[in-house]
Amino acid sequence: MGESIMVTSNIDLDFNFELENTDIHELDCENAIKLYETLKEKGIGNAIIYDEKFMAGFILQFGYKYFMKRWGAEQKTYITDALLFKNGKRRSMARNSVGRLYQRVRLSIDESNAVDKYELTRFAFNHPGVFRIEFFPIFDSNKVSVPFIKAMKKWVDAGNEITRMDDVIRHYTVLCNVNVAEEMDENDIIDYLIEYLQSRDNKVEL
Repeated sequence: MGESIMVTSNIDLDFNFELENTDIHELDCENAIKLYETLKEKGIGNAIIYDEKFMAGFILQFGYKYFMKRWGAEQKTYITDALLFKNGKRRSMARNSVGRLYQRVRLSIDESNAVDKYELTRFAFNHPGVFRIEFFPIFDSNKVSVPFIKAMKKWVDAGNEITRMDDVIRHYTVLCNVNVAEEMDENDIIDYLIEYLQSRDNKVEL
């Protein structure tokens, strides 16, 4: 009785989510990039970031207002289930709401872009269907996810719409499941995906 659920950490961390907007969804990209940069600057690795206890502690300390505003958690039982590891069906909502922001940047950051390494991140947040990749473990490698997002951006920039995203992902997994994609040139991957989309949607060459 009275036992603290919090554990003292030696990580010197401070963070504030941007909340001042009528539509909190519009701030997701800004918050995601800010979160990613903060955690990286502090040298906090993925093993810690993806630990459910770290994420739960993080959102209780820094992200409670964000979680409440972004996900509309109003009922006491819902909050307890989501934040404090009860057996409710939404027990992972809170920690995943923050962990997903970090993950989305990690999958889309393009360090080779000297002008704006978050260009693909912003594109994907504006076309949220692209983030279907977060449900497929094969995309955990940046070498796999970045060329995929670049191909989707090239397709959209040519005036096309992305439809049936899961079909495109499944087509790409043919390469990924045999580890071919990680050894391919990035441009070859982009061409591979564009050719598939052109064939599937009966589009002329870009």
